[in-house]
Amino acid sequence: IEKRFIDRISTIMVTAESDAGVLQDVYDGLKYVTIKNLPSKKWKPPENNPLLRDYLDIHSGAHIFLYQGMIHAGRGILTVIDLLDHFKDAHAVFLGEGPFLKEAKKHVDKKALSERVHFLGMVPYSKLLNYTSGASIGFSLIEPLSLSYKQALPNKIFEYALSGIPVISTDFPEMDNVIKEF
Repeated sequence: IEKRFIDRISTIMVTAESDAGVLQDVYDGLKYVTIKNLPSKKWKPPENNPLLRDYLDIHSGAHIFLYQGMIHAGRGILTVIDLLDHFKDAHAVFLGEGPFLKEAKKHVDKKALSERVHFLGMVPYSKLLNYTSGASIGFSLIEPLSLSYKQALPNKIFEYALSGIPVISTDFPEMDNVIKEF
């Protein structure tokens, strides 16, 4: 589809400069505009919103490790779960669904962590950041499975930031640039 229609395009929108670079290498002279897919400030929740803790009955002294987004292989899901071995008073919360969910739940059962790992499924966007702001830290641990993954700039990074929680991400160029700058 791309090859068929690329000559009809005057300008392409990308969310990261590296995407534009790849496309320009393939399609010489392609014009582009970069538009960051940022959440609106109107969604900014109160910091330390108790909604997540109250919903899961997690005491205020426990850390909450958050992953939000599609539950896919290569997104660091098992790594977040494995961190609970080192942080005995922490919980991991996953907001989202996807094809790797069954594998993630098997991993939780194998490690006997069902009391500390919570899969909440999809959350309406209008409520998402209210849950997000109650976490201690947000994770975006994308594995280098493809060029697309290596150049990823997930919305969750911006959503974590707007919610006032720190971010741990893979050291890939686009995520690294945003985290270092902001």
